[in-house]
Amino acid sequence: MAYSTGNPPAMVYQSVGGTFRQFMYKSTAAVATVTATTYISNGRDLGMRKNDLVTVIVDSTAAVGHASCSVLSTSTNGSVTLSTGVVIGSSK
Repeated sequence: MAYSTGNPPAMVYQSVGGTFRQFMYKSTAAVATVTATTYISNGRDLGMRKNDLVTVIVDSTAAVGHASCSVLSTSTNGSVTLSTGVVIGSSK
């Protein structure tokens, strides 16, 4: 499933001074899709920076799962790449 800027990751926490941020992203796309290189095309505009944490919530007819990821890199075009993540839980 392609990323939609109409369903962006939401910032749920930012430390004082803004040096640490945590985001949540809910999608019907598989975690492997979400963590593909530059999947999130507007992450930099959303405030995502390298090493920020991102909880990915997958909710589809095929599977439900959660993964804890981090931002590996940001691109000059604004996209970000997430780590492959650690699966917190999944079910079908």
